[in-house]
Amino acid sequence: MRIAFITVHGCPLRQAGDKDSGGMNIYILEMVKRLAARGVKVDVFTRHHDSLDPQIVTLAQGVRLVHLPAGPPSLDKNGVYELLPIFVAQMRRFCILNKLNYDLISTHYWLSGLVGMRLAFEWDVPHVTSFHTMAEMKRRGRPEEIEIRQRDASESEIACSAASVVVWTEDEKEAIVNYCGVDPVNVSVIAPGVDLSRFRPMSQRYSRDYLGYGPEKNILFVGRLEPLKGIDNLFRAVASLENLKSITLSVVGGDGNSQEKSRLEALGFRKCN
Repeated sequence: MRIAFITVHGCPLRQAGDKDSGGMNIYILEMVKRLAARGVKVDVFTRHHDSLDPQIVTLAQGVRLVHLPAGPPSLDKNGVYELLPIFVAQMRRFCILNKLNYDLISTHYWLSGLVGMRLAFEWDVPHVTSFHTMAEMKRRGRPEEIEIRQRDASESEIACSAASVVVWTEDEKEAIVNYCGVDPVNVSVIAPGVDLSRFRPMSQRYSRDYLGYGPEKNILFVGRLEPLKGIDNLFRAVASLENLKSITLSVVGGDGNSQEKSRLEALGFRKCN
């Protein structure tokens, strides 16, 4: 079996933690590795994000990352929409030149979903999509951020045309059914797995010693520093606690120069990495 993964704006090799590079990149990278371990051949298609990107990078046995030229490398994801026809043409050309046929297309994020929807129709293969985040849900967390006006309609079209939509929680399924009008039968809830070689239970004492924590109370947040991740709620909750000086709040991830980090330090916590 051979699968084409499409992740137009999210290269799996980019440093996670930046605004447009986070959990989706890690999810895709680990997913294709696990598929390869089961004998599935995978090609992951993304844009060139650096002028030095080689066109093809081997990620694992049977897994290739294919960089396609489609606009300037530094373009953010909101600027990619107008370039999708170019990306489709480049991907189509690559597959023709290399005589590639796929049994299934897997797309990630709505921009990639538009590409997958078009090629799945041309190639007459199933299209499975994951949005990772949707316009309506994103507006609830960041109402000040302006989305491309075509996004809502595009998400509905992608969801309703796909052979299957994969989500991680029942709440996400309910949201997609309500926002997009997709048949619930075509939405599958598949929770992400855990790499037990990296994440495993251990004693609290060992963990505290390993991280260099003292006897004070500790709160740990891991994720990008943006309201969509709920960090504003964490700030408000911690600020309401008594004896703030006896609490250590550690934040892992995100841009060290972000406004959220400045607000965190303004609350009187020690500097976090």
